[in-house]
Amino acid sequence: MEQRLESLFTPWKIGSCEIKNRIVLTSMGGTDLFGWMEKHHFDKAGAHFIMEVAKNNAGLVLPGCQPVYNPMFGQWLYKNEKMYQDLKKWLPEFHKTGAKLFIQLTAGFGRSFTISGMMETLYSNKALRVRSMRCTRGICWTSLH
Repeated sequence: MEQRLESLFTPWKIGSCEIKNRIVLTSMGGTDLFGWMEKHHFDKAGAHFIMEVAKNNAGLVLPGCQPVYNPMFGQWLYKNEKMYQDLKKWLPEFHKTGAKLFIQLTAGFGRSFTISGMMETLYSNKALRVRSMRCTRGICWTSLH
Protein backbone atom coordinates (compact mmCIF):
# COMPACT_ATOMS: atom_id res chain seq x y z
CA MET A 1 0.00 0.00 0.00
CA GLU A 2 1.17 3.51 -0.73
CA GLN A 3 2.36 5.31 2.39
CA ARG A 4 0.18 8.34 1.64
CA LEU A 5 -2.96 6.11 1.94
CA GLU A 6 -2.03 4.35 5.19
CA SER A 7 -3.86 6.89 7.37
CA LEU A 8 -7.15 5.91 5.69
CA PHE A 9 -6.89 2.54 7.42
CA THR A 10 -6.26 3.81 10.95
CA PRO A 11 -9.03 3.74 13.56
CA TRP A 12 -10.58 6.94 14.93
CA LYS A 13 -13.16 7.88 17.53
CA ILE A 14 -16.32 9.92 17.71
CA GLY A 15 -16.84 10.30 21.44
CA SER A 16 -16.47 6.76 22.81
CA CYS A 17 -17.42 5.08 19.51
CA GLU A 18 -14.39 3.68 17.69
CA ILE A 19 -14.56 3.52 13.89
CA LYS A 20 -12.29 0.85 12.35
CA ASN A 21 -10.97 3.07 9.55
CA ARG A 22 -11.53 6.44 7.89
CA ILE A 23 -13.51 5.18 4.92
CA VAL A 24 -16.98 6.72 5.18
CA LEU A 25 -20.02 6.41 2.93
CA THR A 26 -21.72 9.78 3.23
CA SER A 27 -25.47 10.08 2.97
CA MET A 28 -27.01 10.32 -0.46
CA GLY A 29 -30.31 9.54 -2.12
CA GLY A 30 -31.11 5.86 -2.50
CA THR A 31 -29.25 4.81 0.63
CA ASP A 32 -32.13 5.14 3.09
CA LEU A 33 -32.98 2.25 5.38
CA PHE A 34 -36.55 3.33 6.09
CA GLY A 35 -37.82 4.86 2.86
CA TRP A 36 -38.65 8.56 2.80
CA MET A 37 -40.52 9.39 -0.42
CA GLU A 38 -43.01 6.65 0.35
CA LYS A 39 -44.54 5.31 3.55
CA HIS A 40 -41.88 4.38 6.09
CA HIS A 41 -40.72 0.78 5.75
CA PHE A 42 -37.48 -1.20 5.95
CA ASP A 43 -35.98 -0.57 2.51
CA LYS A 44 -34.44 -3.86 1.33
CA ALA A 45 -32.71 -2.29 -1.68
CA GLY A 46 -31.10 0.41 0.48
CA ALA A 47 -30.12 -2.22 3.08
CA HIS A 48 -28.50 -4.39 0.39
CA PHE A 49 -26.45 -1.46 -0.89
CA ILE A 50 -25.38 -0.47 2.63
CA MET A 51 -24.40 -4.07 3.42
CA GLU A 52 -22.23 -4.27 0.30
CA VAL A 53 -20.47 -1.04 1.23
CA ALA A 54 -19.83 -2.36 4.75
CA LYS A 55 -18.54 -5.71 3.42
CA ASN A 56 -16.12 -3.76 1.23
CA ASN A 57 -14.41 -2.29 4.30
CA ALA A 58 -16.19 0.99 4.97
CA GLY A 59 -15.67 2.01 8.59
CA LEU A 60 -18.74 4.23 8.86
CA VAL A 61 -21.96 4.28 6.85
CA LEU A 62 -24.32 7.27 6.91
CA PRO A 63 -27.57 6.34 5.14
CA GLY A 64 -29.73 9.05 3.59
CA CYS A 65 -31.57 11.30 6.04
CA GLN A 66 -34.71 10.01 7.69
CA PRO A 67 -37.68 12.30 8.37
CA VAL A 68 -39.02 11.89 11.90
CA TYR A 69 -42.40 12.87 10.46
CA ASN A 70 -42.96 12.03 6.81
CA PRO A 71 -44.15 15.27 5.21
CA MET A 72 -45.56 13.45 2.16
CA PHE A 73 -47.80 10.96 3.98
CA GLY A 74 -48.16 12.34 7.50
CA GLN A 75 -46.58 9.32 9.17
CA TRP A 76 -44.40 9.29 12.32
CA LEU A 77 -41.20 7.27 11.98
CA TYR A 78 -41.46 5.58 15.38
CA LYS A 79 -44.94 4.11 14.73
CA ASN A 80 -43.97 1.39 12.21
CA GLU A 81 -43.07 -1.56 14.48
CA LYS A 82 -42.59 -4.01 11.60
CA MET A 83 -39.92 -1.73 10.11
CA TYR A 84 -37.91 -1.98 13.35
CA GLN A 85 -38.42 -5.75 13.54
CA ASP A 86 -36.99 -6.06 10.01
CA LEU A 87 -34.07 -3.82 10.99
CA LYS A 88 -33.41 -5.98 14.05
CA LYS A 89 -33.10 -9.08 11.83
CA TRP A 90 -30.72 -7.28 9.43
CA LEU A 91 -28.39 -5.61 11.95
CA PRO A 92 -26.48 -8.72 13.18
CA GLU A 93 -25.15 -9.32 9.65
CA PHE A 94 -24.21 -5.67 9.35
CA HIS A 95 -22.38 -5.76 12.70
CA LYS A 96 -20.28 -8.73 11.50
CA THR A 97 -18.57 -6.37 9.02
CA GLY A 98 -17.16 -4.23 11.86
CA ALA A 99 -18.64 -1.09 10.29
CA LYS A 100 -20.68 1.46 12.25
CA LEU A 101 -24.03 2.84 11.12
CA PHE A 102 -25.28 6.30 12.11
CA ILE A 103 -28.87 7.19 11.19
CA GLN A 104 -29.48 10.89 10.50
CA LEU A 105 -32.86 12.19 11.58
CA THR A 106 -34.39 15.23 9.92
CA ALA A 107 -37.44 17.40 10.47
CA GLY A 108 -38.18 17.45 6.75
CA PHE A 109 -36.61 16.64 3.40
CA GLY A 110 -33.09 17.81 4.21
CA ARG A 111 -31.26 21.01 3.33
CA SER A 112 -30.53 20.20 -0.30
CA PHE A 113 -34.01 19.08 -1.37
CA THR A 114 -35.60 21.41 -3.87
CA ILE A 115 -39.37 21.65 -3.90
CA SER A 116 -40.35 21.84 -7.54
CA GLY A 117 -43.71 22.98 -8.85
CA MET A 118 -44.63 19.34 -9.44
CA MET A 119 -43.75 18.38 -5.84
CA GLU A 120 -45.80 21.30 -4.49
CA THR A 121 -48.77 20.23 -6.62
CA LEU A 122 -48.41 16.64 -5.42
CA TYR A 123 -48.26 17.63 -1.77
CA SER A 124 -51.10 20.17 -1.86
CA ASN A 125 -53.50 18.03 -3.95
CA LYS A 126 -54.93 15.21 -1.83
CA ALA A 127 -56.04 13.11 -4.83
CA LEU A 128 -52.57 13.17 -6.36
CA ARG A 129 -50.92 12.47 -3.00
CA VAL A 130 -53.16 9.41 -2.44
CA ARG A 131 -52.46 8.15 -5.97
CA SER A 132 -48.70 8.49 -5.50
CA MET A 133 -48.86 6.41 -2.29
CA ARG A 134 -49.81 3.36 -4.37
CA CYS A 135 -46.33 3.21 -5.90
CA THR A 136 -43.86 0.78 -4.40
CA ARG A 137 -40.69 2.91 -4.81
CA GLY A 138 -40.94 6.66 -4.59
CA ILE A 139 -43.39 8.65 -6.63
CA CYS A 140 -44.63 7.22 -9.92
CA TRP A 141 -44.42 10.42 -11.94
CA THR A 142 -45.86 8.68 -15.01
CA SER A 143 -49.10 8.10 -13.14
CA LEU A 144 -49.47 11.85 -12.61
CA HIS A 145 -49.62 12.77 -16.30
